[in-house]
Amino acid sequence: MNWLVLPAAAGWLTPARALSVWAARNDLKHGKKTRLVPNIKMKMVRVYKPGKVAIVLAGRQAGKKVVVIKQLDEGTKERPYPHAIVAGIERYPAKVTKRMGAKKLAKRSKVKPFIKSINYSHLFPTRYALELEGLKGIVAADTFKEPSQREDSKKQIKKHLEERYTSGKNKWFFTPLRTLSSTRYERRAGGKGANQAVSIAKAGGRVAFFGAAGLDGTWMLDDMKAAGAGLDGLIKNEGPTGRAIIQLSPEGENSIVLLGGANTDRISQTKCDHLLTSTPHTHLLIQNEIPWQSTLLALQKSHARGATTFFNPSPMPSPEQLRALPWSTVNWLIVNEGEAKGLYDALNTDGGQVTAHATPSSWPEDPTLARAFSILVSLRALSSFPNSVSLVCTLGHLGVVVLPAGSETLYVPAAQLQKPVLDTTGAGDCFAGYFVAGFMEKGSEAVKELEEIVTLAVKAAGVCVTRPGASGSVPFRAELS
Repeated sequence: MNWLVLPAAAGWLTPARALSVWAARNDLKHGKKTRLVPNIKMKMVRVYKPGKVAIVLAGRQAGKKVVVIKQLDEGTKERPYPHAIVAGIERYPAKVTKRMGAKKLAKRSKVKPFIKSINYSHLFPTRYALELEGLKGIVAADTFKEPSQREDSKKQIKKHLEERYTSGKNKWFFTPLRTLSSTRYERRAGGKGANQAVSIAKAGGRVAFFGAAGLDGTWMLDDMKAAGAGLDGLIKNEGPTGRAIIQLSPEGENSIVLLGGANTDRISQTKCDHLLTSTPHTHLLIQNEIPWQSTLLALQKSHARGATTFFNPSPMPSPEQLRALPWSTVNWLIVNEGEAKGLYDALNTDGGQVTAHATPSSWPEDPTLARAFSILVSLRALSSFPNSVSLVCTLGHLGVVVLPAGSETLYVPAAQLQKPVLDTTGAGDCFAGYFVAGFMEKGSEAVKELEEIVTLAVKAAGVCVTRPGASGSVPFRAELS
């Protein structure tokens, strides 16, 4: 059976963000199975907006905090790659005490700033930001052409930063980064696309994962290979692989820093179009961790070829994107309750509320189950949402509700766990992978045997939550027997 799957690989503790497209096919001409893998990577979501604080990863200023003054997502003629003009502190203010006089305080409160143009791949975004009202318009793409213009910009930045420091604002920005001791370190592969690829492979489907990764991602690729996912078309880059680094405090608070890495590499829309149209496939699974234009292109091209399309809109697109999405290109929509409600709110332009609907008498009485069912039925009733789209709603410990187009509603309870819940990361991706693998296996009989497909996918997700990690926690199909 021919397959094309287009997920993003960004996610949880993973250097897999750049692995954006995966596919598998049968070579009917030679009567044997081969893999053909396209690459869909376009413009990144805007992360480096003015005011965003980041950490420099390379060069003389590596390890220092900087603030984005101007982002250049499309690059320039001189620098044809995504980059940003940033400002940082070369020399930090010196320590002061209450006993010091005004003259000494002023001297020790001075900063020496620097201004640089840095490739996005060499920046590490943080969750922090600075107000830049006083710096708007002081730099432009041509700031570095004239030394005098650069020095004028540095003087204005110096004045602004010193005023901010003496006023007591954002003091954390004016101290060098500290070194903290860690009690533990774990490295795991994951990300929605990588998780789903591994899940399909472990469910018995043939899938090849394709995209761009840095040389630092070899260990993760080895893990995916060991799980059965093919990587024949993987592009290796010299830059870093995409990562999500999670710092966890003893109190359970976490700080997550994302790095786009190799996923910022771009290929032309024409080439993307060619790869999609030249790749034989009968199924498409896609979610929302790749650029939105890639999502639209994949759905449109696959639908035009007659492929069955599965869309898992996580993270949720904006309301504007959801309203503009050509829903006729989607066959199956896989969401959780929150995503279903967000979709209803986005498409319900009349402003009405979700209508309460009674669940079938054979279902258990549960307010969450009843609420989710009402959302799905209300969504299906919207004029802006076509009846041809089949709905799958995952409800965690309650199970799964399915509203197939033209068939009876189905409810499958969650699996009875043999062990306590340890980690729910990747459970939804595990379900999606097994669900789509079931369609590949059953072929034209898939809808008739829908309950069997969903039951197996729910069982796999039930095992997944009893293990740590993301893609590594997905069980092989033999384990479910």
